[in-house]
Amino acid sequence: MLLAQATTDSSEQAADVLKQLYDFVVHIHNIRFQIDVLAQRLSNKEIADKLFILATTVKGHLQNIYQKLEVGKHREAVEKAMKIGILSGGGV
Repeated sequence: MLLAQATTDSSEQAADVLKQLYDFVVHIHNIRFQIDVLAQRLSNKEIADKLFILATTVKGHLQNIYQKLEVGKHREAVEKAMKIGILSGGGV
């Protein structure tokens, strides 16, 4: 019985770690996708239309990106993303 409990606990812990890893990968992918869209020099409305979200949602995402990249403007975000290697050239 003790072995069965240990196996169940281990399986639950492994599943939890895999879920956390999956959530992290999805989060990073979403940030990368948002920065790629940002690099296309679109307006907030154009970004919103492309992503099927509201322009106010785009504004919130941009603020999060700016904060994470420690910048204050669209162009700075693209340049910083290129500098640190999460965006290839050609977007500015």
